[in-house]
Amino acid sequence: MNQEVNPKFLEDVDRVSYGINLLKKWAGVTLLFTPTSKRLSSIIIQWTEYTTDGLKDRQFDPDFTADVTHSLEKKYGDAIEITKQDNENILFKTYSCYWKIGGTDTISMTTDYKSLRLVYNNRTITELAKKEAAIIEKQAAVKEKIREAEDKEKF
Repeated sequence: MNQEVNPKFLEDVDRVSYGINLLKKWAGVTLLFTPTSKRLSSIIIQWTEYTTDGLKDRQFDPDFTADVTHSLEKKYGDAIEITKQDNENILFKTYSCYWKIGGTDTISMTTDYKSLRLVYNNRTITELAKKEAAIIEKQAAVKEKIREAEDKEKF
């Protein structure tokens, strides 16, 4: 997971998105990279279900959700935190949970009426991404001040 990506491929982007048939359902996959060092920090997989019959009982495919949950529990054990909103007063049922894997990595799962979303996050690399973004922001602010000073000298 901590492999570097060829920076030429990712020169001006920090995310790559594509579609793939995964677990016999079409899914969108997004890979998030650190802005400067181009290290993979997160993977987002989202299965979305669109139906012609409205909201399809206002719940994403429960069998598929159970299969994904079972696979994650089999590999990583019980989820650490589970949040459910499924009482009769709530229009759309939601479910979210996460697993801590390795030292700083997590996998979170969220379902709602139309989708199931998995997010793998390497916290160490995500912190690196925040630091790199802050450096880029500071550099941009310095460049802006220089431009402003140069513009003032012109007039």
